[in-house]
Amino acid sequence: MRKIIIIFVVIFCIINFRNFTYAQLKNSSISIDADKAIYLQAKNKIKFFGKVLAQGKEFKIRCDEMELILKKNINESVKTKNNKDVIKKIIAIGNVHIMMQDKEGFCKRAEYDLKKEKIVLIDDVRLVQGKNEIQGNKLIIDLKTNKSEIFSSKTSRVKIIFFPEKSSQDLSNNSSLPK
Repeated sequence: MRKIIIIFVVIFCIINFRNFTYAQLKNSSISIDADKAIYLQAKNKIKFFGKVLAQGKEFKIRCDEMELILKKNINESVKTKNNKDVIKKIIAIGNVHIMMQDKEGFCKRAEYDLKKEKIVLIDDVRLVQGKNEIQGNKLIIDLKTNKSEIFSSKTSRVKIIFFPEKSSQDLSNNSSLPK
């Protein structure tokens, strides 16, 4: 029974982080604000520094630094007007805070590989939804297979805090419990 509850909690807390998918990125705009941005054309990379805020229609990401690794040169994508093929990978570094609806994720590094459809949160990972919380050292979310794994570190174990909501039926059944 305990395993079922733990699996339910992990799925419950992680499921909506899977909403941050390539389909969302290609069908809506993303706004990125930062203190500084550098375009490295030879490396097909854009780096953002200082109080970075990336916002889409249904998400926000705050971090110290962010890198957008591009599939091809920005000038080529502007010529072809094929923006959906521009971003290959998004990397958020330092004090990462991901917000989606009523869910929040915290870590020191987050990587989203759009081609592989994998999100990896690394170092001091914490996912929060209401009072429910999952903590670990590394979280891998495979969007293709809907598989999520959270790992411990050498010094700390995976921790799950779960508060099951009581329905009105549960409350009425509690009257028959011994006091």
